[in-house]
Amino acid sequence: MSRKMYTILKDLPLFKHLSDQEIESIALTSKKKTVKRGEHIFFQGEKHEAVYFIDEGTIKIYRNDIQGREQIVAVLKSGDMFPHIGFFQKSEYPANSIAMEQTDLIYILLSEFEKVLLEQPETAVKLYRMMGEKISELQQRLEAQILNDTYEKFIKWLLRFGNSYGKETEDGMVSVMIPLTNKEIAQMIGTTRETVSRILTKMKNHNLVHSDKKNKYIYDPESLTNELIKEKE
Repeated sequence: MSRKMYTILKDLPLFKHLSDQEIESIALTSKKKTVKRGEHIFFQGEKHEAVYFIDEGTIKIYRNDIQGREQIVAVLKSGDMFPHIGFFQKSEYPANSIAMEQTDLIYILLSEFEKVLLEQPETAVKLYRMMGEKISELQQRLEAQILNDTYEKFIKWLLRFGNSYGKETEDGMVSVMIPLTNKEIAQMIGTTRETVSRILTKMKNHNLVHSDKKNKYIYDPESLTNELIKEKE
């Protein structure tokens, strides 16, 4: 077993409650794969055969509606797992996945993972609990998309993205690289590119967010949270 594989798996949020022995068992069934920018990992409707974890890089998860328009479901980075149906549902992949840059993946075939769970049923219980948390997180995001207006949705999306992938600066701000166009952000929150542009202009004019030409965004999370409260008053 590769120690690097063990180390990667041990750092993944999904496996944080597993013992060293349990992680070692999973590592024995895990494989590595590198995909180039623009390469698909799987397509919506294909048989669900594996679960993937991002070691390094960026993956876009998207679906196409009945008119063929792209709807971005998520943009995933290092440590993230996909698809979110995980290990416990044998069906079809619910969406498409494509690399936004060269990406290193760890993947586990469901057929191989089932053998591990049969030998270690307590591992299945721990993972089932963690998968429940992931599903709950997705449900909350869908509820936010339905219930909140576009401005609120954008702020919540930015806070969530920064919380997952940003870094706190010395003065308490959050700095995060967002490798997305305004059109792609619009697809994620269910609006138009023009609306996202107007929102960003408004937020910059009010000094709520700052950005540069390299798509680095800097904001004060407390100010954005207060903006959400103000919108509900």
